[in-house]
Amino acid sequence: PELWAKVLREAERAGLDRPPEEAISAMNALLAGSGIELAPPTPEQMEIAALLRLAGHKDIFDCLGFGCAESLSTDFLSEDEELRELVSRLRKDYHFNSRVLPLDYMI
Repeated sequence: PELWAKVLREAERAGLDRPPEEAISAMNALLAGSGIELAPPTPEQMEIAALLRLAGHKDIFDCLGFGCAESLSTDFLSEDEELRELVSRLRKDYHFNSRVLPLDYMI
């Protein structure tokens, strides 16, 4: 969803009334060929997302992504330094086990 939101934002900036066919085709290929399955958020994920959002983080997709990672006991990849700092600051009070790692952590 976050990738699609970025595609739409760029289409809007370019003054398009619909996303480019290349973007639609690429998204379809990504979803069909990757084994990615979209699932509705769980109450736990929504609660964590709300906590981050109400603590000041503006990107709801990052909040939901971290909520998902935390509920699955895995780390979350994000280039958002503000999110990393917020999660680090809240870790002790909310007993977060997951970390927010930069993408180059995987390299």
